[in-house]
Amino acid sequence: MADNKLAPQSKNKLPWYEQALPMEGRAAFLPYQDTLPGSVMNQRSFALPGVIAGAINAVTAPGRAYSGSDPMFDPQEEAANFAMNMLGGGMGASRAAPPPAGSLGMNVYHGSPHRFPPTAKNPLGEFDPMKIGTGEGAQAYGAGAGYLAEAKGTAKTYNPNPGIASAAWDRSMKYWTDKLARNDNPVVAAKEIAILKEKMANQTGYLYKVDLPDEQIAKMLDYDKPLSQQSAIADSIKGAGGKVYSAAWYLPTPKGGAYPIKVSLMDGDYPMTGRQLYQRVSQELGGDGAASQYFKDLNIPGIKYLDAGSRGASKETRNFVVFDPAHMNIIGRE
Repeated sequence: MADNKLAPQSKNKLPWYEQALPMEGRAAFLPYQDTLPGSVMNQRSFALPGVIAGAINAVTAPGRAYSGSDPMFDPQEEAANFAMNMLGGGMGASRAAPPPAGSLGMNVYHGSPHRFPPTAKNPLGEFDPMKIGTGEGAQAYGAGAGYLAEAKGTAKTYNPNPGIASAAWDRSMKYWTDKLARNDNPVVAAKEIAILKEKMANQTGYLYKVDLPDEQIAKMLDYDKPLSQQSAIADSIKGAGGKVYSAAWYLPTPKGGAYPIKVSLMDGDYPMTGRQLYQRVSQELGGDGAASQYFKDLNIPGIKYLDAGSRGASKETRNFVVFDPAHMNIIGRE
């Protein structure tokens, strides 16, 4: 007669509350996981979405910390994941939460030499305005908290030159080798050192997938279009107390200024564009940083412009300069 009893549990198998679900390659909201994202050798398999897996890991974190069963346990990352999932930022233990605010916006990309540290809001990290300006282009289209690209290939070209990348990688390498020498979380330190060595060998840096809300994109200054075709910008100026006429705009008086900033909508026979408006304000206020803060105060959250590969092409893709890091939510990292 067949034995209907369950087979005894393997002595080597850990209970569920002492195991961590791997997060690398896992889609945030869709049920799959990739082994090598972006590679021709990639294999995709069914898996719980990242928001659910992250919540499960938050539940099991205390057990894994107490037992020492997880050799990859990183207290900093686990604390950030726990805070996001259990303290209101992610999912509860028994019911699904709605997607994060703005998660239905456009997915764009950011190339950087920096591996952002985890925060209480996001285990993948957040944009640090102090590191902006060290990448490709040196803020050629205005100062912002982040440069983002609609085309993934464009973002890959935003990795900085090897000298800048090497300096950033050297600092990171020193940090992790010091931790390894002190036997401070050696497993995680060894993993980070291996990742850095690969990045340094390939000079690739990191590629971040970012959620940018559609409502913010709609309010951005279009670098390429004539001002006469940018009604959202005109509305923001009027909403802040400025004046909009058919021949000229009078932007609100800057803090510490004496007069409004006047911008004519025509430069001789040519219409004024978003680029000229930004440059005019930058010149008036003494620099791009002050100009971006001024536009941010007018509820204009950034700049959008066509990338070089799509100018004149049938399918246009854009880049974005975002003034406020709060509008950028990192949802993936390669």
